[in-house]
Amino acid sequence: MVVVRPLSHRRPPPPLTEFVYPAVQDDYEGSLDDNVKSRAKPIVVGGEAETQVRSLWPAGDVDWIKIDLVANIVYEFSASKLCATCDTHMSLYRDNGVGQSITLVMSNGDWIGYDSNIQYYSAVGGIFYIEVRSDDEFGVGVASYELSARELVNGDGDLYSAYHDCDDTDAAIFPYQTETAGDGVDQNCSWTDWPLGDDADSAGSDGTVAEAVDMHETKGDPFEIIWQGQTYLKNTRTIAPANDVDYFKVTVPAYSASYVELVQLDSGFSLTGTLYDSDGTTVLYSDLLAPNDAGYIPIMENANGSPKEFYISFTAATTGAYLPVLYSVGTDGDGDQYYNQDWVGARDCNDGDAAIHPDATEVLGDGIDSNCNGDDDS
Repeated sequence: MVVVRPLSHRRPPPPLTEFVYPAVQDDYEGSLDDNVKSRAKPIVVGGEAETQVRSLWPAGDVDWIKIDLVANIVYEFSASKLCATCDTHMSLYRDNGVGQSITLVMSNGDWIGYDSNIQYYSAVGGIFYIEVRSDDEFGVGVASYELSARELVNGDGDLYSAYHDCDDTDAAIFPYQTETAGDGVDQNCSWTDWPLGDDADSAGSDGTVAEAVDMHETKGDPFEIIWQGQTYLKNTRTIAPANDVDYFKVTVPAYSASYVELVQLDSGFSLTGTLYDSDGTTVLYSDLLAPNDAGYIPIMENANGSPKEFYISFTAATTGAYLPVLYSVGTDGDGDQYYNQDWVGARDCNDGDAAIHPDATEVLGDGIDSNCNGDDDS
């Protein structure tokens, strides 16, 4: 049974605020973008403006933010609540005065998942700048995120502030803490207690195609688990007893594609994942998925103008627990077989033109980035 820790002082799970993949500029760009320091937009600590919903779009967009800090205070700045297949990198600069340069103080690329976080003691107050850009580790170049600035509060003295820690009164509970399965305690802030592999899960009867359960699709980064507990709550399963079979149903929208990744498996536990076509019997893929190389159910493509269903089964000869995560890689509106949210170096930067995609031949000097690398000349 998947269990949520019943502690009255523990912060409840956040509401479902999965950020959508960006398709437009955010409201802070204005008539003049904020891609350079001289056009940085302000954020205020302690006021209503201390949280801003932002996007890095189109590819190559950079956000500059101006902030006034007070001496002898520890601050925390976060770019969190990321959309799925999104990644950010944050840098903090100190303004050296009128007519002077700025100095890099700190930077961070990955904190909880692919979000960014800086904790900084301001010994000397003054004007500082925050720069947020896409880390582009996956060849995406775009992101949606929540930018926040606050005084740091860390009640239990672990590495995580009250903003990120689901229980800031207990130093043994924090994101990415080692989880003790089946003890009724959520040590790693995933909003669930990881189940014992030989206990039946809470999905009930799901052993046939007819009983297949809809797989929850993550709209946000599932590794940023403090914000993506819904994925853990809805998709965590066990194979119990041995040779049990779990069936999921995945509905892929028109002209879109999705894939499934196993992001967590019990140690020493391997299981077979099988992908079926919409008839529930035609096998499209089947393979053994093991720890340390959790594996993928490959892309499910739908080239039709109406939604299409696929089915996935998981089974094993031994008992164990696992977590599948369903991602969308977006749409293929122009029919070039590249998708506009793909994050493995294959994102289509123009889904309305079949001649523009990551493997297209670049025509130098024509003003068009044909191969989606952010540059017209390579």
